[in-house]
Amino acid sequence: MKHLLNFQNIEKQELEKLIDTTLKIETNNSEKINSYALMKFDEGSTRTRLSFQVGINQLQGKYIDIKLEELNLQRVESFEDTFEIMSCYLDALVFRTTNHEKLKLALLIS
Repeated sequence: MKHLLNFQNIEKQELEKLIDTTLKIETNNSEKINSYALMKFDEGSTRTRLSFQVGINQLQGKYIDIKLEELNLQRVESFEDTFEIMSCYLDALVFRTTNHEKLKLALLIS
């Protein structure tokens, strides 16, 4: 799974392709992503959550919203195992956390 945590690591051609795809989607409503995105927020959020939900819906994608207490992190699965499994099923991950190391770890696994 590709990530946009740091633009320094993205190749010029990849960035150009991302911009081209974005412009096509923006100007041509028939271009849809039709993908699954997981939204994981460690803390409450209104604007970020709403903006991603609206954007994913506008692109006819499907979002899965998981709350921390719904995950099996405390009982059996580690943080690493959880994100490794998620990467098998998802096309995108929206992860809002205040722990930058946790975010980097999630992206390395996925």
